[in-house]
Amino acid sequence: MTVIVPLAGPDFELEQGYTKAERHIDGVPLLIRCLHSRPWFQADDDGSDYVFVLQDTTVSRDFAISKLAKWFPSSKVVYLSAFSDGAALSALAGVALCELSKPLIIDLADI
Repeated sequence: MTVIVPLAGPDFELEQGYTKAERHIDGVPLLIRCLHSRPWFQADDDGSDYVFVLQDTTVSRDFAISKLAKWFPSSKVVYLSAFSDGAALSALAGVALCELSKPLIIDLADI
């Protein structure tokens, strides 16, 4: 299975210099709370099934290096140079890193 998580929308980066995914809900970052609640999540998951799609910005790259690399160390990241017309189209960029013989899930975790 491959899980593509598009996080490349205009509301992903917050004015305070961090991301929506890092916002805490009951002490847990939003992205962790969402993805860990999914029925396909495995407690020992290293993130090897995940492809995250981000905008190519300093904030997003810092987030990928400091947070995603820690939370999902074996995940892959695709960077977009421009906004698409929505999360579904952003997710298509992640398909480039998928093994097409596996089931595909597009998880709109931050919506």
